[in-house]
Amino acid sequence: MTSTNRTDRQSEARSERHLIGPIAIAGLAILVMLLNRFCESHYQWWPHQVYELTENLSVAFFIAVLVGLGVEDRLSREQFLGVLAETMTKRGYLNQFDAEELKNKIQHDVIKTYFAKKGIQEINERDGILPHFDKLFEYIGKPFREGVINNISIGYDTTNGAVDRENFRIIDETSYECRKVGELIKEEIRWEAERREIGHIIRVDITLEKPGSTEKPGSTGKPGSTKPHIVSLVPSNTEFLREEDYKSPFEAVARKKGFILKLDKVEKGLNEVDGLLVTRRVEYTAPIARGIIWNMSDPSKGLDITIEYPQDKEIAVNKFGMAEGEWYEPKEYDPVHRFRTHKLKVRRNVWMLPMEGFAINFIERKK
Repeated sequence: MTSTNRTDRQSEARSERHLIGPIAIAGLAILVMLLNRFCESHYQWWPHQVYELTENLSVAFFIAVLVGLGVEDRLSREQFLGVLAETMTKRGYLNQFDAEELKNKIQHDVIKTYFAKKGIQEINERDGILPHFDKLFEYIGKPFREGVINNISIGYDTTNGAVDRENFRIIDETSYECRKVGELIKEEIRWEAERREIGHIIRVDITLEKPGSTEKPGSTGKPGSTKPHIVSLVPSNTEFLREEDYKSPFEAVARKKGFILKLDKVEKGLNEVDGLLVTRRVEYTAPIARGIIWNMSDPSKGLDITIEYPQDKEIAVNKFGMAEGEWYEPKEYDPVHRFRTHKLKVRRNVWMLPMEGFAINFIERKK
């Protein structure tokens, strides 16, 4: 046996002996932690202060081991550091913190440590982007919509038999897939506007179609097929909806104009169907002078909007949270329907978040 081989084996033996102490201490810390959690979960008399103290002592054991290894060879230290990191990030360890502690303490500490490593020692936690990041973080655990297609057709109101130059009659039709996060998709279909933004809601039609449906609305049905749900809000005695027209499964929106449709009131378990296809058609009037405000209501992946409006109007658009390059306005006119088309295009893989959208004001086209 060469001297080099003997030296390597002696080095390995010293390394193994060196790890015996830290492993024993780590094992003791884990044993104490498990015993502490067992007592806390099985014995009501186990004091919470003792539970917290023991948890902290267990972590202190780990830190002591880390410090001990810090003065020895680098390989052993890095090996144990990997084990420690894995232990600290186990779900069982993180589960002892509540949601606010995880978000406000641990998550923020990780973010600050990350940027400290990049040379940024102080981030603006109050006025910087961190509070906005917290809002984005919450959307990760929320259901979302996919493939949103929205067609808005705007014309003058002719309810009284004549063209009303003060009010529009608008048909807003939107379709999308509801995608699940956790156990549920979104629990309701909601459409709302401030009371002064619109005039009257004339009619609401909603189609809910499960993935794999083989029937079309209005079909007679076949054995084993799935028929889409069609629910409508229809005026009883007038041209527009009134409070008495809101019947289950629809609900009115408090202090606003609009409606809420609870999916589980249409069919039990419908709010658990991943990929539920929703088509929502709302017909309403709106004063021309107020313009139109459009907001994204839910986190959505993919958006395609087409807005048609009278040819004798021009529009001024104020976008919030949307890029200039996502807009396209054709120059051609439709001589049959006398409409000009304004299109908003967003690539299918682009996410849009609540409160992103636009406002449109209408002005007379110069002749």
